Amino acid sequence: MPIRWVVCDWGNTLMRDFGLPGPMAGWPEVEVLPGAADALALLRRNCRLAVASNAAESDAALIRRALDRGGIGSFFEAVFSSREMGAAKPDPAFFRMLLDRLRISGPEGVSIGDDLHKDILPARAAGMRTILLDPDGHAGPVPEADAVAASWSEMPGLIAHLDDERSQFR
Repeated sequence: MPIRWVVCDWGNTLMRDFGLPGPMAGWPEVEVLPGAADALALLRRNCRLAVASNAAESDAALIRRALDRGGIGSFFEAVFSSREMGAAKPDPAFFRMLLDRLRISGPEGVSIGDDLHKDILPARAAGMRTILLDPDGHAGPVPEADAVAASWSEMPGLIAHLDDERSQFR
């Protein structure tokens, strides 16, 4: 079963969370993490992209506005906010609802995030493949994740590898 959707966490995965008050869309400055735009452009050739966020002050429209300010909004076909989902990470129900809305089974999706407990473990519990983004290298070995990436430049290759692994079992 091929990977159809890549679902990315937002804060400190796609864009830097400066911890300022209010929605990121209204912050004086926004910053896309290094390499993310190029990786997203490559990933979009083979799969669809979504954002899944727990941002307390941002609904999907505000998340989109911040993504657009960062120049990466056009890559994403769907944006999911815990404010609108009725569940929040780390509840696996968040990811099960997301999969239902994307109309895919867990193995057809990959979750990318920077937090093992919010982005990786619950996505895995929902049946998704997972990639932990660990740019500082502090996580060490993470057997709970399918892969660990030090940077966004690694994502296209890691996802292609996960897709190859999956296609062996068709």
